[in-house]
Amino acid sequence: MSNDPLNRETSISAELTENGVKATTNSRSVAGLDRLLGNFVDMVNLPMEERNQRRRLRIEGEKMLSEVLLGEFVSRMGKDKAFADRALETHLNKIARQQENKDAVALEAFLELKANPDDGGPETDVPLSSEFLDKLETYSENASTEELRQRWGKVLAAEAKRPGTFTGKVMRIVDELSPDVAQLFEGLVQRRIGKFIPKCLVEEIPTMQLEELSASGLIVPASLGQSLPFSEEEMQNGEGLFLRHIGIWAIGILRTKIKDTNSFENTDPIRITGNNAAIPTYVLSTEGEAVASILIADEAMNFSKISRKIAEVMPPQSVIWYKIENNEYKPMGVVSPA
Repeated sequence: MSNDPLNRETSISAELTENGVKATTNSRSVAGLDRLLGNFVDMVNLPMEERNQRRRLRIEGEKMLSEVLLGEFVSRMGKDKAFADRALETHLNKIARQQENKDAVALEAFLELKANPDDGGPETDVPLSSEFLDKLETYSENASTEELRQRWGKVLAAEAKRPGTFTGKVMRIVDELSPDVAQLFEGLVQRRIGKFIPKCLVEEIPTMQLEELSASGLIVPASLGQSLPFSEEEMQNGEGLFLRHIGIWAIGILRTKIKDTNSFENTDPIRITGNNAAIPTYVLSTEGEAVASILIADEAMNFSKISRKIAEVMPPQSVIWYKIENNEYKPMGVVSPA
């Protein structure tokens, strides 16, 4: 494979295009990968023996470089060659570890883009910002564990698809997440619908853990009493309807068949008081939404689950499925209880 950087970029671009990555996302992906590792395509495509041969050549080159640098270093530090040798070796080892970490992050980003090439976001030709690339490189240099390498690889892939998602503040939050809080947040996000997480779909979270999520900047403080509201609509026959949609699907609750729930438990799938209906939820912060974009969540499935739970506590035949086509809500049938 040619060492010409242009040829390498073309190879990366072609492989990502074959996997369905949008053209503008592709361009940003190449820029991000190139920042972390100029020989990225070589790393993912070369047979193991050739990779090892290149590593051996690199090691020999580093040894030659270290001898040259050592001579200059000693001349500046005086006669203490042993001290200079140790200091230089430490420095070179640090550089090697940092590059190894960046290599691994680049590979994780490449694999993520191949596996999930399109998140349905709008096409935009906005490039990756220099601030993002600078911070990504710094964080990637210290990504010494598999979990951290996967985390920052997903960040690069997500930013390539939706530039501007990972601001400096969001990246700081990602960097400072402890393993325990990260695991808690990942489990919570699996049940999200947009930025809302229905409380009845998750196990009750202890107050201390909610405070940790809030202090980390991932959720809105739970004391604010969040919920996912329904809108109040009127059907063609004049019958009132509470309506909530996600994507092309929606559920409606016939108002003539329901009464106020008069219950305020966290496990309630829905609360109805007068002209208001809402699902009790936790709410992701703006930064939490950005972090959630690198985690897996089947929002359509979650919407189906909460709809069936609502049907459990509502009168029979009162919860209706709708499909949105050409801005019209078409009834698809009655929602069955869970």
